[in-house]
Amino acid sequence: MSDPLRFRSQRLEDEFFGPEVHPVVRLIVLEAATHALEEHGWLFEVTSCLRTAAEDAALGGSGIHVTGRAVDVSGRSIPERLVSEVTGWVNARWQYDPRRPRLTVCYSAPHGTGPHLHFQVHERTRRKKENA
Repeated sequence: MSDPLRFRSQRLEDEFFGPEVHPVVRLIVLEAATHALEEHGWLFEVTSCLRTAAEDAALGGSGIHVTGRAVDVSGRSIPERLVSEVTGWVNARWQYDPRRPRLTVCYSAPHGTGPHLHFQVHERTRRKKENA
């Protein structure tokens, strides 16, 4: 199998595999990317990992990218049904925070660079028991 990820820049690749990106968000993105490639032929392109506080504020972010707990992947040119399938697959496997069950690990959203998948983790993010 080929590598399921590509990166918009070398800086993003360095960030993704670096110590500042939370290891659980990295694991989830790699699992989702492998699933998307094997099931749908979709090669993930990472578009955002770390941001400075100023960059995040300018984009109206929540601060989660500043802490290394979020990664964005381009969904541009990917049919919505595939984006929805991958989003559902991730959220069936992972729980963002048991204390806040409405929040999810993965969701899709429009953004300045086009549709994307947003992956986020909390310190309490865990794999759901049926998928252990």
